[in-house]
Amino acid sequence: MKNKKQRKISAILNMRTDNWFNFKPFSEENDSVDLMLYGVIGGDWFGDGVQAEDFNRDLNRITASTINLHINSPGGSVWDGYAIMNSLMAWMNAKPGRTIVGHVDGIAASIASAILMAAPVRKMPSASRLMIHEPWTWLAGNAAELRATADDLDKISADLVDIYAKATGQTPEKIKALMTGAVDGTYLTASDALSLGFATEILESVPVAACAGAEMYDGLPRELYPKDQPGADAAAPIITALNNSINKIKEITNHV
Repeated sequence: MKNKKQRKISAILNMRTDNWFNFKPFSEENDSVDLMLYGVIGGDWFGDGVQAEDFNRDLNRITASTINLHINSPGGSVWDGYAIMNSLMAWMNAKPGRTIVGHVDGIAASIASAILMAAPVRKMPSASRLMIHEPWTWLAGNAAELRATADDLDKISADLVDIYAKATGQTPEKIKALMTGAVDGTYLTASDALSLGFATEILESVPVAACAGAEMYDGLPRELYPKDQPGADAAAPIITALNNSINKIKEITNHV
């Protein structure tokens, strides 16, 4: 029988896709381009799929002055996430007048929430979630290797605390407490995220694509459970609407 961490890992790997990002056509009227960041960041963790290098190549082709960054992701590779976040900030600061507007279309969890911090403007519908937690990994090796990996995780944790603290204005101690959470991090509603500085604006609720892939996390609010999880019966009408919305988004973004 799999433990909780193993179930999370399995869920992440089952969600991998080669098309986890997509730049939509340039809108001349709005001088903007939509960037859809959906699915596991990095494609997967074994060198397959699209990586940050591909993302950066496409990013540098953008001629618009505004990127609308749409996120619906459970996270993924920390290093690809760092590269994407830094590339977005470099793009924005390269020329006067450039900006990034972040949109949490469903869920921005783990490293996906750190990528969101690259946007000065961060919008969340009320039916969305942001999740931050301590980084984790899995490893086979001797005691020295395990200790070294634990040290690396502590350093990554410190990086994330700094990223969130600078973007939100919260103290490092507050951010650390949220990342630790009761078990494994903290889910933030749009209202929570706004009050803490993770979001800058709450939008009128849109159909909840927020649950896509979020089942891998313990503590997901009951109303966002997928069909095959306990508690779904009580939210059957919501789940039906969720599935319809997810299918529509998949058709629009070609992420299947």
